[in-house]
Amino acid sequence: HAFSVALPGLKSTETRANTVAELLEIESLRGDRGGFDRWRAELEQMRDIMPPEIETDFLIKLGQGLFLFGETDAGKRFLGDAMDLAESAGLNTRYFEAEHVLATLEETLETAPPGAGLESTDSAHLELNRVAKELEALHLESV
Repeated sequence: HAFSVALPGLKSTETRANTVAELLEIESLRGDRGGFDRWRAELEQMRDIMPPEIETDFLIKLGQGLFLFGETDAGKRFLGDAMDLAESAGLNTRYFEAEHVLATLEETLETAPPGAGLESTDSAHLELNRVAKELEALHLESV
């Protein structure tokens, strides 16, 4: 809810892209493929004007989301793209973040019983709470 309140008032393209990337992540954690695809399409339209930091964040969240929806090859590809972009832009923290997400998802795939989902409900709820707090802070800054 906090994002939907903040989104219409956002004037900066960078702030809007960050907010939409958080929405993309939330939808993937909730398992809402329609919402995920909607936010992905909006971010794809902004991709040409995103600074490398935001584009790398988008690629990480996109790769993670695709993994969670069972599209592991596409997820790996986007996480690899995030690492390439982060490396070329000198974004070392983002590079290691993408590398960690990829390793964690691959490890989960290897150890998960057949038919099990990739996400842990507890970790998804913790992540949603983190994102909701970030959005609330963003909304307060824009008011």
